[in-house]
Amino acid sequence: MPPEQPYTRMLIRLSQQRHMHV
Repeated sequence: MPPEQPYTRMLIRLSQQRHMHV
């Protein structure tokens, strides 16, 4: 799956934010 995908980008962003929040 390409990284241009909106849902994929959102998921990655959410995962990153969560990691930063922790």
